[in-house]
Amino acid sequence: MIRTPGPYGKEVSIRIVSEILTNVMPQSDLRYLGKLYKDAFKGSDGVSALVKAFDLSDRNEAVEFGRSLQKRHKLLDHVKSEHDFGDNSYFFRLLPFDSNSPGGGDVPLERLQHAAFHLKSNVEVKDRRFLLKVYPNCFVGREAVTLLVTKGHAMDRDEAVRMGVAMQSELGLFEHVTGDHVFKDEELFYRFK
Repeated sequence: MIRTPGPYGKEVSIRIVSEILTNVMPQSDLRYLGKLYKDAFKGSDGVSALVKAFDLSDRNEAVEFGRSLQKRHKLLDHVKSEHDFGDNSYFFRLLPFDSNSPGGGDVPLERLQHAAFHLKSNVEVKDRRFLLKVYPNCFVGREAVTLLVTKGHAMDRDEAVRMGVAMQSELGLFEHVTGDHVFKDEELFYRFK
């Protein structure tokens, strides 16, 4: 549960806050020094969205709430995990709902670690090509999700994605080849660390 800020603050589930953020954050593809950051927003725009969504009178309160969403609840993060949320021009991105614990809140750490070991041992890792660029020694997110489901580590593809996000962010098992994406059930490339 999260205590929302503002005059109408109340205890709500993390999932509900995640849905609110998805609806109010101004996500778009942003560029910095020639690099594209997909589904991102500037910190200052995120602060404005939080002020409006939660009827806050103070931007500092929005920054504090945003930092709580980043550090404690893992609902947003800097695109390269290098900066705290703030009223600034750094780029941030929403993270898939994982209820603030490894494995999406419903997968014990031991089970998550076992699934991570199985994934690392069995997913196909090879050089892959996208737009004339070769990415060595990587795997495809969609194939990893399929493996987690078919081998019984996850009940469905949504749970497999939550597990993958936890493996990426909590266990530090792998990263997106260019650092642009959290784990997704898509044709995106990831590399084990």
